Amino acid sequence: SVTTDGIQLFVQEAIAYVFSFRGIVDCVLPISIQELKVKIPQQIYFHEYIGLAINHQCAIDDTFRFAEEEGFVVDLWLQLPVVEARKQAELYLEVVRAKTRPVNLSIIHVLAFAAFLSRLAKQAVRNDLVTVIIWRVVHEFVSRFPLEWIYYDARQWAMAYNVRHFEIHNKLIEEDPFEESKPEYSQFAGP
Repeated sequence: SVTTDGIQLFVQEAIAYVFSFRGIVDCVLPISIQELKVKIPQQIYFHEYIGLAINHQCAIDDTFRFAEEEGFVVDLWLQLPVVEARKQAELYLEVVRAKTRPVNLSIIHVLAFAAFLSRLAKQAVRNDLVTVIIWRVVHEFVSRFPLEWIYYDARQWAMAYNVRHFEIHNKLIEEDPFEESKPEYSQFAGP
């Protein structure tokens, strides 16, 4: 089984990856990632494939839609006191997990939603909410996904997700129904 520290490291590395990718700096996470890596070097589950998947706009859009369908309003959430924000984070993270199909993408979707909310919280200067989200995800994962093999397999699930979405998006580009609305030249086109 996994340890809370192992899941803490996994979740924080995922959030840190998205922050780095999006150019967000100066965010203090609840526990130092470096300290956790020294403490539990055998429990490093995060991989860049997971970071790419949780940062993908389709994953963000899907998870945000799941939450909105159940009444989540992000602008209101960002203004809530910490205790109430924690309750809503718990509720809507569970909504995202429960609505995700296939179920093996649950970890990807929960992390995508958590990273998205963390980004918005950071932009709204609500670092307290980033901490709330991280701890809620850690709790959710420890209780719902307690087996270590799940986190190793999450890499393969993320890789499959990334490959599938690469194929989908390339097909959309090749069969673009809006081709006629594009400019005739591109600054990236050759001579």
